[in-house]
Amino acid sequence: MRAVVIAMGLGLLGLGCPAGRVAGAGGHDVLDGGVDGGGDDAGVAPVFQPGFFQPLRSSASYDRLTTLRLKFPLGRGGHRVRVTFRAGDGPLRISRATIAPAGALGAVAAAPLLLTFAGQPDFSAPSWEERTSDPVAFEATRGGEVFVTFEVEGAVASSGIVNFPGSFAWSGGGASLSTVPSGAIAEDTARGVAIVEVEAEQTPVFVALGDSITEGYINGTEDYRNAWPSVAQASLGVPVLNGGVSGQDIWGEILNHPAELGPLQGVTDCVVALGTNDLPCDTPEQVEGWMQMLLDDLRPRCRLWLATITPREVTSYGSIDQVRVCRGAINAWILGRAGADGGITGVLDFDAVTRSPANPDLLKPEFQNDGVHPTVAGQAAMGAEAARGLSPP
Repeated sequence: MRAVVIAMGLGLLGLGCPAGRVAGAGGHDVLDGGVDGGGDDAGVAPVFQPGFFQPLRSSASYDRLTTLRLKFPLGRGGHRVRVTFRAGDGPLRISRATIAPAGALGAVAAAPLLLTFAGQPDFSAPSWEERTSDPVAFEATRGGEVFVTFEVEGAVASSGIVNFPGSFAWSGGGASLSTVPSGAIAEDTARGVAIVEVEAEQTPVFVALGDSITEGYINGTEDYRNAWPSVAQASLGVPVLNGGVSGQDIWGEILNHPAELGPLQGVTDCVVALGTNDLPCDTPEQVEGWMQMLLDDLRPRCRLWLATITPREVTSYGSIDQVRVCRGAINAWILGRAGADGGITGVLDFDAVTRSPANPDLLKPEFQNDGVHPTVAGQAAMGAEAARGLSPP
């Protein structure tokens, strides 16, 4: 088994919906209701909405048949699911794929269910295209974890950091195995699986658009459960999808969101937590203009939320004084956007909950890691702020 990961340049996904999928309509209405399924019981027609999402902008290539068993969380419960796979920078073939509730040490907690694609157990896809499985009856539990296991040859799209512990890979086939074979190795990077949708009564679905802080990078040993969207999701009881991409700036989101968010049917709210990778800036107004462009792009499909930029104590170019001036001005602009006049539903003040009381340009000592990325405790504080701000009045 051999995998080669190749970074994908910004914008290569294009400015349209990936082939093989029809774009969802999104919408502004946020509906109350249960999130564990039961739409039929409640007299409301169930709908598919995403319970998991991961931007996949890099590529991993497998030159011979390999099985990946990847563990993913679900922010939504229901009775049927469908899974969307994304090819990498070359042709992809998946010969068999299953889904099952996740058990310990790579073992499934119930018999794996076969996924089909237009009635067939396999599919092929060209570079960067997506394929979505047929709906399959599956008891998805909100807050639970699933194993999506698939036999792959070729290139699969991949995330950039290692933050899905408990996932495995091994040579040969084995999508229907109940346990992982003795030769399996850890494979803790999200690969191939872009979306898991769950059919149930309609609820709010948030997607957090951000950088490495949102994706959950801390120190190289990550766990998606520590990222602030996961913390907020556990508190709110509705999906808070993690759309963070390490290294992303505002222009990166402008270029890539049409292809990545287009397939996300039923997203009601977009939370924009970007800006640290745009520091320092020539002028704050320049960054604010980019942010406004992104917000204008997103407004037709979701309600908008903005997050302030957390303290940044180091920079690889410019001066730290420029960083501080630019960050302060942009945060003031963000705070002033809340409400009808600013076109923003609300602001999550991540700066306020992470900055040091002794010096607003520094992180709290207990949140200090590398001068940019908050610790696990800092992520927890941001998640609590997100849950507070996104909760209905």
